[in-house]
Amino acid sequence: MRKMKMTNSNVKAIGFNVEVVQYNNIKFQVWDLAQLSGTTQDHLQIFNIEMKAKMKSHQMPEQVVFWKWISPKMLGLVTQTSVYHWSIEDHSSLI
Repeated sequence: MRKMKMTNSNVKAIGFNVEVVQYNNIKFQVWDLAQLSGTTQDHLQIFNIEMKAKMKSHQMPEQVVFWKWISPKMLGLVTQTSVYHWSIEDHSSLI
């Protein structure tokens, strides 16, 4: 996992994580756009690189402090107060 967070009170900054995952011969690129200036939330998105299409997205209720693939199709997300599981297969929200 590559993680980069940039903060500066004088300049708007974006921190992000990028992960490429392959599942059933399909490559997915997952971006976690970290805290944007003036917000306390993260916007998560999953992209299919080969189709050049966004597969899923979700606006988190609070900032994600850690995330990790816990299986080839399940992403684990941790915030200050909760732990979530997010499947790349179904169209539901976080569990």
